[in-house]
Amino acid sequence: MTLALETSAHDFAALQTQLGKKQSFVSATQALAAALSSPTALEDAAARAAIARCFAVLRARYTSRAFWLEGRQLFRAAQTAAAAQGDAAFQQQLQEYIREANAFLEEEDEDADAGVPSAAVQAAAAAPGGRSGSGFLFEGQLSGAEPPPRQPDLMSLLGSALGQQLAAAQAAAQAQQQQQQQQPGGGGGDIEGADQQQQAAAAAGPPPEVLEAIERELDAIAVQIMEETGQQAPPRAPPASKKAVASLPKESLTEERLRELGGPDVRCPVCMEDLAVGDEVQVMPCNAADGKHVFHPPCLAPWLAENNSCPTCRHELPTDDQQYERRKEREREEAEERRGAENAVSHNEFLYI
Repeated sequence: MTLALETSAHDFAALQTQLGKKQSFVSATQALAAALSSPTALEDAAARAAIARCFAVLRARYTSRAFWLEGRQLFRAAQTAAAAQGDAAFQQQLQEYIREANAFLEEEDEDADAGVPSAAVQAAAAAPGGRSGSGFLFEGQLSGAEPPPRQPDLMSLLGSALGQQLAAAQAAAQAQQQQQQQQPGGGGGDIEGADQQQQAAAAAGPPPEVLEAIERELDAIAVQIMEETGQQAPPRAPPASKKAVASLPKESLTEERLRELGGPDVRCPVCMEDLAVGDEVQVMPCNAADGKHVFHPPCLAPWLAENNSCPTCRHELPTDDQQYERRKEREREEAEERRGAENAVSHNEFLYI
């Protein structure tokens, strides 16, 4: 019996609704893939709409690897059916779906190779038989396994290393001053002057060359700690889009505009030079309370060549990295879902209208 071959438009609509719920997403995806074993199923517009809905919810809501694997199987089944019908346009659309699914799964594989397995993989391995009781671990579902041992915190290790370096630097400075005091030919006044210099140096803190040496040591310690503990540095945001940078407006400052920015004491936040009437500045599209931020174009260009945000308020510009933009969009959608869940009415509360 092949009940999938007899799937009606009403069934496709029901499956499309089930795709919006995590508990029924996998079963709905598998039912759609089974229905597409008949190429004539794609003649129904509801079937195509359900496939598009599957791709939309994957991009906007779901980050579980199991969901993306099921979605890719559906897209491949639909591509086979479209090829049998000779629908080249729909084949190209499905190829784009498969390409994005492959990109997401490859990103997950890279995290796993780096020693950062996803929560779903960890919980599935901890469950009996290597799988959870329901077949897949949904986001937010507890596995019941003990949490992994907590790795050493990077900031605490750096803090202890900084204290050791400061103590060593101060001890070296004191030893050098004592050696100078013990040199022959020094009178009582010289000793008193040396004591005053020592107290002033202690109050001022370590000299700049000592701080530079400490910074170099800390950089080396940070790399060593990350290698030993397996911690990965947070991924850096890609640079701003060239098109977005080219579209940033430029203006010549007038007296009125200078007053709006804060008066004659306003400075370029990068070079810290005072802005004057007639200076050409570039305006960032910030939404800060103090208005949009302005910079000298030669100061802003090197920053945006390596970053995608305002140097002052970190307001982000678009980038040319589509993978980064998709991840940012997913994070925004998940944050909105969490806010909606927090504001939802509990099952034991009542609304009076």
